[in-house]
Amino acid sequence: EQTSQLSEIIIDKTQGNPFYIHRFLDLLNEESLINYDFYRSQWTFNLKQIKQLATSNDVVTFLKNRLNKLSPDSQYLLQLAACIGNCFDLKILSVIADKSAQFCLNILHETIDKDFIVVLNEKYKIYQGLDCEELTEKIDMQFCFSHDRVQQATYSVIEQPKRADFHLRIGYLLKENSEKNKSNDYLI
Repeated sequence: EQTSQLSEIIIDKTQGNPFYIHRFLDLLNEESLINYDFYRSQWTFNLKQIKQLATSNDVVTFLKNRLNKLSPDSQYLLQLAACIGNCFDLKILSVIADKSAQFCLNILHETIDKDFIVVLNEKYKIYQGLDCEELTEKIDMQFCFSHDRVQQATYSVIEQPKRADFHLRIGYLLKENSEKNKSNDYLI
């Protein structure tokens, strides 16, 4: 009975969007509104609190609210990454952010843990938590936004003047870096 009611609430709040359902369940877990009771071997939840939970029926608005809960450094790097595109690599992001690859990697941990971005190769796990700047700079680590709506939400929170500034800065930094390295590897 209660499980059916919970299902109805979830469908109502997410409009049945599988991506949004997953994110909504993550939110319920983060807010401790749904928990697993190991003693009774069952899930427990408070339907009244879940019903009252203020969420948007629009997945992009919902994601924007979740993005605002990230640290300022994580928000900044995600915004830069959103300007690059759906997928990006650590080297390019660090050049654009004008930060070390190790710094960027450490900041990206939060966004990976919260499922905003995904790692495209296993090299990430080797360097997680290590302080090995020289190696991190040489390793090609690829990331993508976990969903196009995540990139869209991230991109949409950037104010227009700042967005234009980001794109201009990205262009200049990539051009400058490609000239330094006599390579077109950084050109998009």
